[in-house]
Amino acid sequence: MSTNAIATLMGTLVNLIDEHQADVGHPLADDWESLALVAELDDKGDLATAHGFAYGPDDSWTEAISVDPKLVANDLEAFLNQRYPDGQERPVKLLFQLRLTDGTYAVAYEDTDRGRWAVSPTSADQVREELRPSFDD
Repeated sequence: MSTNAIATLMGTLVNLIDEHQADVGHPLADDWESLALVAELDDKGDLATAHGFAYGPDDSWTEAISVDPKLVANDLEAFLNQRYPDGQERPVKLLFQLRLTDGTYAVAYEDTDRGRWAVSPTSADQVREELRPSFDD
């Protein structure tokens, strides 16, 4: 599989996160190092929500983030079409993790459990840490 669609998607996510955080008056610190973003697909396989966390260096800070689904829909659709060609069934959720410092990334797929990676007031700390990117160097 070509990496073009995922590279474009990751670049779009980083830009949109930066823009959104600035627009809502909570810009991310310049030292943000990584992100974890859960993309939830609806029953038709289209993006419904995208939310997660941005992480600072050495666990110094974490910020909740989100992305307007309409703004990332085209790039996500290109990625999904590449990953699931010819009408193959799509997952219900995807987890995108990216380390900005070197471009290392991972994508995890959830095929059936819509509750996976769900954040609630009682699970926020646990999910934040579960989603934190940890790449074997």
